[in-house]
Amino acid sequence: MAILIFRFLKMEQSMPPNKKMSPTQRRKALLQLVIENGTIKINDAAQKLDVSPVTVYRDVQTLEEMRTLLRTNGELRAYPTSTSEMPPELRSAQAIPEKQALCAAAAKLINPGDAILLDDSSTALPIVDMLQEVSPLAVISNSLTVFEKIKGKDGIQPVLIGGRYVEWANAFYGSLATTLLRELQADICFTSDAAVSLSATYNPIDYVVDFKRAMFAASKKKVLLADHQKFSRSAFQVTALLSEFDYIVVDRQVPKDILAGMRESGCDILLAE
Repeated sequence: MAILIFRFLKMEQSMPPNKKMSPTQRRKALLQLVIENGTIKINDAAQKLDVSPVTVYRDVQTLEEMRTLLRTNGELRAYPTSTSEMPPELRSAQAIPEKQALCAAAAKLINPGDAILLDDSSTALPIVDMLQEVSPLAVISNSLTVFEKIKGKDGIQPVLIGGRYVEWANAFYGSLATTLLRELQADICFTSDAAVSLSATYNPIDYVVDFKRAMFAASKKKVLLADHQKFSRSAFQVTALLSEFDYIVVDRQVPKDILAGMRESGCDILLAE
């Protein structure tokens, strides 16, 4: 039986229902179009989604408020990494082989009986499918995506941390989530971040930074998963110094000079196959 600790604050739906898709489905489809094309005109998006331009304008307003979409001169583009995060479905669809390899390497750090802490990081999500091989385990997370994947699995005890529901992440955040997390202790946590440098990890969203820091405080061991793309991105808030992590798991496409610099800083680097 899952230990369920959450307070769900339902987000208002500002869009009228569409005959073919719900407002949430339509916004995700719109964001997917933008990511696939780089930029797209509102009229073109309306045609592809089979809705009116007015409907697209309304969806764009909602996505702008969520800081996932940017409108410039009638064209739509995704916000840069420095100011937003993408919904989990879209994040999970990127760099799939790299994420699988990172998680396979990271899973070797898990021992039967461990309490594992995960957030909504899509980079660490594939590790969920590897956990039964080292069960019994307790898996603590604020992510509904993680919870749905592990509930009912033999040998795995889910612990869902609640708080304010954040739609783009399909996860719980806010002061309640961080307060609840302070009452728990994990043997090991696995996470990623929006951007990584030679010295630190970064994230643009305050409540995500707060939760990740609470994760680190609640964990005996901390593991960062970072594919090579993370090192070419930027975000303006420091989440953690690399020296705070016990292990940093990277793929083999990370440039050699970056690997050398991280090792010189004393980081324990694991290379994914």
